[in-house]
Amino acid sequence: LGRRRAPARATQAHGRTLSGASDSLPPSFVLRARWAAATEGLVAASTAPFLALALPQVAKNAANLAAGDAAALAGLPWLGYAASLVGNMLMLSYFSRNHERMAACVQLVGVMGQSAVLAQVAGAGHMPGWAVAVIAAGVVTGLGVNFTAVLGIKPGRLMTLLQGVWYAAGVLVGATTLPAFVLQAVAPGASIWQGVCLGAVACAV
Repeated sequence: LGRRRAPARATQAHGRTLSGASDSLPPSFVLRARWAAATEGLVAASTAPFLALALPQVAKNAANLAAGDAAALAGLPWLGYAASLVGNMLMLSYFSRNHERMAACVQLVGVMGQSAVLAQVAGAGHMPGWAVAVIAAGVVTGLGVNFTAVLGIKPGRLMTLLQGVWYAAGVLVGATTLPAFVLQAVAPGASIWQGVCLGAVACAV
């Protein structure tokens, strides 16, 4: 009987050891854990303001298109929405690569909102065809790469290569398109390709 009760006594002792270890955690460690949980909750809650910013414009555009008033969308600057989309996509790639899911979800809301508005502007005929093709390809590729990273799916050789190309291209695109957007804001009559060439030269230097 004594031998049979030994494992039970050992298990109880082990449980007391684990309980004592958890109780002896430094207060700073517990505080950091609680702070991390609180900030993650606040980041998750910040999706609501992003939705509140995007949905009214999307709903208004949909109402104008349904009424046949495509000219109402002519005043929407597609370059401005494209710049916001690039920023959201770059941040989405950063947070996805670091497996910060809540922060990535916030940026995903921004990507989907900007993409919806751009799709409506394109449907109204106020965007050049090449811009529609480039933006659509970038959004589809970016979402595929980032979903794989944020979900922790082990990528194969092709996806690993695609992720490397995507992250490098994101830095290059951000550096080359930023001067184009700034140039359009300062001098609206200037060509977008002038800003892209300026950014490319700056990257090369």
